[in-house]
Amino acid sequence: MKNIFILLFTFLLTNTYLFAQKTEKVEADTVGFINNIVEKTLDLVTVEKGNTTFAAFPTLGYSSAIGLDFGIFGVYSIKPEEDEQSTNSRFHRPTTFVPSISYSTKKQYMFSLDAMIFSKSGWNSMSSFNFLNMPGVYFGIGVQPNEEVQTTLFSSTRYLFMGEINKSINDIYFIGLKYDLSHVHNFNLEGESLQPDITGYDGGWANGLGVTLKRDTRNNTTYPTQGSFWQFSAMKYGKYLGSSYDYETVLFDFRNYFELGDGKNSLAVQAFMQMTFGEVPFYNMPNLGGSKSLRGLVHQSKYIDQHIYYVQTEYRRTLDNRFGVTAFVGTGNTLAHLDDNWTEGMNTVYGLGGRFNLVPKERINFRLDYGRSITGESTLIMTVMEAF
Repeated sequence: MKNIFILLFTFLLTNTYLFAQKTEKVEADTVGFINNIVEKTLDLVTVEKGNTTFAAFPTLGYSSAIGLDFGIFGVYSIKPEEDEQSTNSRFHRPTTFVPSISYSTKKQYMFSLDAMIFSKSGWNSMSSFNFLNMPGVYFGIGVQPNEEVQTTLFSSTRYLFMGEINKSINDIYFIGLKYDLSHVHNFNLEGESLQPDITGYDGGWANGLGVTLKRDTRNNTTYPTQGSFWQFSAMKYGKYLGSSYDYETVLFDFRNYFELGDGKNSLAVQAFMQMTFGEVPFYNMPNLGGSKSLRGLVHQSKYIDQHIYYVQTEYRRTLDNRFGVTAFVGTGNTLAHLDDNWTEGMNTVYGLGGRFNLVPKERINFRLDYGRSITGESTLIMTVMEAF
């Protein structure tokens, strides 16, 4: 029955593109009317001056993991100045900062600042700072779909600062330094499954350094429709950096983008794998779910283990310069050992999404995604930027 459903969903995904071509005029009339109203409203929350744009928007979302979530986020974009060197540079792209603050009915509050900085000399930096005070659930390690488990509720305070600094080797290859500094404090434990002998029970520091190698031929970093992005990274966490834990991580990330038909339709495909070795705190173990991988799994902390892999694909259609829609499907698994059965206990998800272009020139989208797993989990996601 599950296989039949997956085949049906794939059939619908494929035919969405064919149907969309036939209904283009209806879309243009309807969306054009809505767009006129939206443009006037956005003038109240968007400020453009020279090569900079700033916009601020309220957010509202819900999931069973965090409850009703509301807040505000901003987008500050700096377009590179036009000169001969930048015009001829493939990697001189807009610099973007995205600050946000939110609070949920389950008493999670968060502040974050994401930054993507590009220079015309080939240097770029990606960084993210997060402060969270959040409720957590410990399900165990290596949980299978629909498995009955004992859980432990707890609260935690987390400071996270991570990112990378890269330098171009040529137009498409980059090499860089990757860093991760974080501190976690767990408290108010309720339950018996999370015991002191589990790595990460006491929280503490997890600090790591590593290297990354990238190949990037995307036509746009925020909303690519052509090209590919391939990444390899390896990191070492250890006491030499003040870390409370010693472990290593290795990551492979392959993404490809295909433009379909008239340019309003595209297909994005991602294959991802992360492996860890050593004493990894449970809250830093590779996981499935969240806003970027296998949307539809409610708790990112439910499916964790030493290694994970997943593949996902997303059909994207631009309706006009502001609105768009998506449909996605994905599957993946967790592994305790690399020689385990890779297909036993796989998680499969599917879903639909809407897009609203906050900064049309740079294609920075606000996205609303509803995902559901074939085991019945579901989640609603509201955030900025594409999942991959």
